[in-house]
Amino acid sequence: MTKRQFVVIVVDGDAGEFTVEGLISDDRPWNSAVVNAKKIGCDIRFFGMRDLEPSVAAAERQASTAGDRA
Repeated sequence: MTKRQFVVIVVDGDAGEFTVEGLISDDRPWNSAVVNAKKIGCDIRFFGMRDLEPSVAAAERQASTAGDRA
């Protein structure tokens, strides 16, 4: 059985930037990193996007928000 692959959008609210990571099949390392960043006061969020190519996910994110791609 093949694992579902997806992209993750990581949003840095402090810098007003975002990055697209993927295609990945396990977001646990990103989840841990975000939790640790929040513990030290960083405004970091992340979320998975459906099965999209990273460039398409970035374009959708850019169109829907005011953040810059890092």
